[in-house]
Amino acid sequence: MSLSMNILKTYAVYLCFLTTAFVIAEAALATTPNAKIIADLVKHPQYSMVRISPTGDYLAVMIRHNEKRAVAILDRRQSNEVINLIAFNDDIEVASYRWVNDQRLVVDKARKVGELDRPRPTGQLFAVNADGTKSIEIYGFMSKQQQFAGGTVVDLVDDRHILIQSQPYGSVKGKDYLNELLKLNVYTGKTKRIRRGSLRGSSIIPDQRHKPRMEIGISDNQDTVFSYIDEQGEWQALDTPFENGVVPLGFSQDNQKVYFLGAEQNAEKRIAAIWEFSLKDGNYQVVYQHPRVAPSPVMDEDDLIGVWVEEYYPEYVDINPQHPSSQLRRILTNTFAGARVEITSHTENYEESVVAVTSDQKPVEYYIFDRKQKQLKKLLDSRPWLSDYAFQPTDAIEFLARDNLKITGYLTLPKQTNDQRPGLVVMPHGGPHARDYWGFDHWVQLLSLHGYAVLKINFRGSTGFGKNFEEAGWGEWGRKTQYDIIDGVQWVIGQGLVDPDNLHIFGASFGGYSALQSAVLEPDLFKTATGYVGVYDLPLLFGKGDIPTARWGGAYLNKTLGNDPGEWLKQSPARQVNQIKASVFIVHGEDDDRAHFDHAKTLAAALDAQGLNYKWLTKDGEGHGFYKEENRQELWNELLGFLMTQEPRIR
Repeated sequence: MSLSMNILKTYAVYLCFLTTAFVIAEAALATTPNAKIIADLVKHPQYSMVRISPTGDYLAVMIRHNEKRAVAILDRRQSNEVINLIAFNDDIEVASYRWVNDQRLVVDKARKVGELDRPRPTGQLFAVNADGTKSIEIYGFMSKQQQFAGGTVVDLVDDRHILIQSQPYGSVKGKDYLNELLKLNVYTGKTKRIRRGSLRGSSIIPDQRHKPRMEIGISDNQDTVFSYIDEQGEWQALDTPFENGVVPLGFSQDNQKVYFLGAEQNAEKRIAAIWEFSLKDGNYQVVYQHPRVAPSPVMDEDDLIGVWVEEYYPEYVDINPQHPSSQLRRILTNTFAGARVEITSHTENYEESVVAVTSDQKPVEYYIFDRKQKQLKKLLDSRPWLSDYAFQPTDAIEFLARDNLKITGYLTLPKQTNDQRPGLVVMPHGGPHARDYWGFDHWVQLLSLHGYAVLKINFRGSTGFGKNFEEAGWGEWGRKTQYDIIDGVQWVIGQGLVDPDNLHIFGASFGGYSALQSAVLEPDLFKTATGYVGVYDLPLLFGKGDIPTARWGGAYLNKTLGNDPGEWLKQSPARQVNQIKASVFIVHGEDDDRAHFDHAKTLAAALDAQGLNYKWLTKDGEGHGFYKEENRQELWNELLGFLMTQEPRIR
């Protein structure tokens, strides 16, 4: 038997029979890092992106193979035997994939760029049959046509063709590059241009009949710009009533309406809603709006069927209750009460669907639902080695900031074995224009299993709570945003839930900035402050990293930080290290192109100049966050040891 066949047989066993994980004892109030817990929780998922073929004959599963992502194809007619493993040599791996017909898949490749350990999608497209035959590079510099561009799959046209958006790798003859919508043959790689963009870096949106009908781009000032085909078939500019950041979701089945996710200008709270725009009369109408948070649309192929909303916990709301996927969701919501349920794929006739289920205490699990038999069967766990862990629940919290602004967040308490209150680790999210959600977080559970409570806060500046809330954080990165975090810590202390003498703050990216800046503003609050791939000197953002090189970078920084260099200095923790009393740990990827490595070096130099000690961990080849499992293990072993060995503060 060949080596490749041995590999396939091995994965067949893994995929058909779930292994039993080793039972881990509770580690509450641990005094040393638990190597097994760390190794298990920092591991990349073994299985993800499970999708059934259109007629249901095959299942495709993204797997980890030789430390890279690959796709295993299971033949359901042969007892789920693995008949093909789609894997690539050298530094190439699978980024994503989709079924084109019941026999053929298109795979988007990823590769390590330069010395970076984290693979990035390349836009190079590869096609192959389920059984491994008729493989061909269909788009990109490796294809027969050798395009110096990346392709993104936009839509399926028929059994032989897909629509892709092509983005050239650079300018041609000094002109701005323009994206194109192409029809691509998945067997030959031949392309046909459907439309060339008219807006720099724009996206071209096809309707339900695969015809280009709308185009969206972003100006140098970060303004959203639209054009569309009117009733007479002419392209013209489209003025919308929305704030910048509006997202077109697609066309209605009759192609008479376009759905948008956007916030209406001049509205009281400026909270994004789902809208429909009539191409016939030009009117806009709200389809769904929540009074406090933006909805997340749920699409089934090209159909808008519902939304998720999360003010505190995730809630699914039907928009198209007659759709087969909506009907299935209602069934599954009762079966998996309190969990988040996603339908990853289904057969053409909707008789079978693959379902992904997760919660605050469970990593993703995959099931298959048979509509005829009314049966739900478990396929596999994304992280089977975690199946016997006892993870802790995460609760939503709400408190008032010092200026009476309502702030929400999430608190996870460890399992207590005595009356001693746990220490607290605050984990500010990155962005800062992002938000935290309820759900399974392996970092949170890793800390919980070591006896720590974990607090996550959606401070002002976070997205999803309306433009007013987001813009309240503009120019306040180092002040009001941090006071929201500090006020959240004080709220938890006031509830008597944690030890006020054992408080820590740890964050990544903007969260790393928050860790150090909060320690500047409240020197006596935290025992430790750990910045992971953080930004620490705001003027550096205007000259180093990938933000200033982006077309929109300058406008973004001026909008969110203001244009007063004096304020940048005042809100830079590297310029205020003399205020810090917490023990500092600096963690950074030396090839970080978002928060440039110079941020870590600048902070370290400032600490050195003050004669202050700090802990230091950097990795060559890592970017904006560690990707290699051995580096992630080292990070967490060092971080937990750092938290556990600090002497209690004297209050």
